[in-house]
Amino acid sequence: MACAAFLLSRTDTAPRLLERCEANFIACVAKHKIREAVGRDFSSRYIYAPYLLVGLLRWRLKDPWSFVAARDPVANELLSATRSLVEDLESRMKGENNLKKYHKVLKEVCEELEGEGSNPNILINLDTMTRRAG
Repeated sequence: MACAAFLLSRTDTAPRLLERCEANFIACVAKHKIREAVGRDFSSRYIYAPYLLVGLLRWRLKDPWSFVAARDPVANELLSATRSLVEDLESRMKGENNLKKYHKVLKEVCEELEGEGSNPNILINLDTMTRRAG
């Protein structure tokens, strides 16, 4: 998962080489891993799945309307899973700066899925967090 996230996030070539069925498979893995993190201790499992998801959003280089909620059913599922993780973090934050930072980034992931993202550094932010967690 970390390798796929890294490749999708670092080059323009990797996302463009995927076919839709492959992109959907990666989205399914990301969704499953995000849901799996809900209710668990904060660890790398919290970080790598959203990192994979945001890397996958770069498939929009090939299809600009892909993975946009309300236009793409797969995006709706990813958004639902990510919102669950956001809500889970809200219940645990209580003064923990790492969780607060990650909560903010997860909300930005939701905005990206809604087609309203405004953080051009979201992949850098997630990459930095994976290095701390790894």
